[in-house]
Amino acid sequence: MLSYVTKFWWHLIVLGLAVYVGIKYVSISQSKTAGSNLEGRKTKDVKEFILKEKRRLLETYCEESSSLCYTVEDHPVLENNELVVKRLLLYKDSDMFFVSTVELETPKVLTWENFNSRQWPVNKLVIHNVYTRLMIAMGFVMEALEFDSLEWQNTLMIGLGGGTQNNFLSAVDFIMVNLTTVELNPLMATMAADWFGLEESRTNNVLVEDGVDFLSGAAQRGEKFKLIILDACGDVSQTRICPANDFMKSGVIKNIARVLEDNGVLTVNIISSRDFAANEEDVLAAYEKHFTTCFLLRYSEVQRLLVCTQREGWNFDKQKKRFMENFRNVDDRFDFGLADIIYREN
Repeated sequence: MLSYVTKFWWHLIVLGLAVYVGIKYVSISQSKTAGSNLEGRKTKDVKEFILKEKRRLLETYCEESSSLCYTVEDHPVLENNELVVKRLLLYKDSDMFFVSTVELETPKVLTWENFNSRQWPVNKLVIHNVYTRLMIAMGFVMEALEFDSLEWQNTLMIGLGGGTQNNFLSAVDFIMVNLTTVELNPLMATMAADWFGLEESRTNNVLVEDGVDFLSGAAQRGEKFKLIILDACGDVSQTRICPANDFMKSGVIKNIARVLEDNGVLTVNIISSRDFAANEEDVLAAYEKHFTTCFLLRYSEVQRLLVCTQREGWNFDKQKKRFMENFRNVDDRFDFGLADIIYREN
């Protein structure tokens, strides 16, 4: 018997090791599963906690020279069962309109250490508002800007807001945009930097000055821009909120035309509290006096964007097939989802 055991002792050792390893593996697997389940429960608890507070006030800012105040708020929502937190810049006394909205980067694993959304970075590559996406897209749709350009493409934006368009254009490196943004209100620039991820650079400059004065100076200096985005708004109590009254003046529009390149594109945000169509037609009438081609492009049931250029016949009706192909290209590059909207509304 002893000789038999001696002969096969190594079989017993191997068998023992196998049993030990098997028990250890099961133990580790059960531990990992339990840990994973616990982590999953914690993540769910954190998510539910965040979603309970539908509107989270981060800060209130007020103008020194007027009674106008703004609030910065985080709004958590579920989209496709995923937590998404949107940061909004709102008029304090009017929930009807907001200045800007951005999406934050939700942590991959939510914990009680990182649940505070005020610490989350802005996702600069996501734009929720259709009109904001459209104002950028038209530069490419109408071929004023090029993808993968080898040269810097000068772009002017009048009206910063929360910096959504500014963030996007400065974050996408393959479009080579040299962006100048002019903002009248220094408080707006402060809020954009404090809460909306605004970062200036050599090719992303923010100037706090009157857009009217800037246009006058730029025209005198002979400066030219491939794309001009006019998103300057006035009093929210007025029937026509955007563009502001100063940008309806003939002399100002003339200067916009002077600083736009021959093949450049101007996009103008039009926002009204009522009389939508009448206000849009008024803006169109004012601008088409100074441009070879202007047209209104519908993007919702009650809203249209003004687009102008000095190119003859370069409008949506005459170039629909070409422009729709360009919209699809923009969607492929930027994930804007505009082609279906524009085709349906126009």
